[in-house]
Amino acid sequence: MTVQRNSRGIYIRPLSRENTASGFSATLFKKIGEDEYYYACRGTELTGFGWQDLIKADIGDIVVDGLAIHQIVDMYNDWQRIKSTGVYIAAKLDLLLLETASLAADRLLPPGVAGTYELYLRSRNDVIIDLPSGRVYTIKTVDSDQLFTDDRARGAGIAISGGVTTVGHSLGGHLADAFPPFFLNKSKGGIIQ
Repeated sequence: MTVQRNSRGIYIRPLSRENTASGFSATLFKKIGEDEYYYACRGTELTGFGWQDLIKADIGDIVVDGLAIHQIVDMYNDWQRIKSTGVYIAAKLDLLLLETASLAADRLLPPGVAGTYELYLRSRNDVIIDLPSGRVYTIKTVDSDQLFTDDRARGAGIAISGGVTTVGHSLGGHLADAFPPFFLNKSKGGIIQ
């Protein structure tokens, strides 16, 4: 556990998640002596996982789709791990092969005919079309020990009775903004862009 000091007080860093397969990274901070937490999502990294963040998340997801869905799922799982004890319910993107192939075939049809299958998919509330790849996903829930073999298999059990402020810059700001809908009653989103 790391202790850090700034002009607003002394904070401990009880938990940090660095660079999942999608490039997601975040750190939880707690103000000493208070039930005040900050969940800081890392912005676009230009080294190491830089290609993941810049090309896949920033351009391929946020610009084209509006959501960095792979990193949002990782953020959801990270938060579930932080607040849970033992095995918890985790989320995973499940590739739908039939829908993906059908969407690819739909895009080969002549203008005026093409797009009907995509419109159908977009009318569904259980699928995500990941552009520009054209992959179609759904979100499935599984026990954390079925999805992970590292420290994410079990929760950290950090009891957060107060709220949490989410912060981030650039890609991290996008993630911080996506956080409150998952945990609306316990979060005050704060975005630094």
